[in-house]
Amino acid sequence: MKKIKHFFSKDFRVFLPILGILTWALSILTLLTFIVTMFGCATKYSLAFPSSEAINTFLSIHKNFYQLYGATLALIIAYLAVKQYLHSNTLQTLDFFYEKLVPAANKTINIANEKLSTKLLTPVLIEYLKNNQINFTSEELNSLEPKLRADIMSLHSSDLDFQTNYVLTLGYFESFSIKLTRGLVDYNLIKEACSKAFCVQVRTLYPLISITRSQNDKSYFTTVVHLFNNWKYVLAS
Repeated sequence: MKKIKHFFSKDFRVFLPILGILTWALSILTLLTFIVTMFGCATKYSLAFPSSEAINTFLSIHKNFYQLYGATLALIIAYLAVKQYLHSNTLQTLDFFYEKLVPAANKTINIANEKLSTKLLTPVLIEYLKNNQINFTSEELNSLEPKLRADIMSLHSSDLDFQTNYVLTLGYFESFSIKLTRGLVDYNLIKEACSKAFCVQVRTLYPLISITRSQNDKSYFTTVVHLFNNWKYVLAS
């Protein structure tokens, strides 16, 4: 018993420098893991890098609490929470796409095709979208289909039912696109499941999206346009 007391009162202090080195090594390892995780999230789940606020928050935690292993615990909890959030939000986004977005888009397309003298998607437009970088502006639409543009403007201003469906549909597309471009879902999984359907419908809705975007003001539906231009290669397959 005396030997045990002697060990803990004196000899155990020999291990304190080793414990300090292990704490320092764990701190560096945690920081490196965090950096790798951030780059992984940027490439796998999102088109945008994590915000400066998120990075600064972690670095602050790491600086103040790493000696108590707080950063390591926070990283583990955050990782598990993010994985669960991504899984749950990805499933919700898939449901949203096929249960709300697709029916709303089809309804808008059908209404437009019934009331316009020219269909929304024409062979000329298909070739143009295939061979050019698309900005979705009213100037582009005017040069391709001037009559279609005039008909849509008239329909949009005079038909409340069409206007309601049109605005709702494009809002759904923007909401869906924001989730993907902000890292709120599993980007690769959604891309695999939805990219072709997304591009087919956005291509058909090209005149409606373009009617709200001009060469001098591209603030509307920017994420929809960005996502379409990243995915439109699937239309060739």
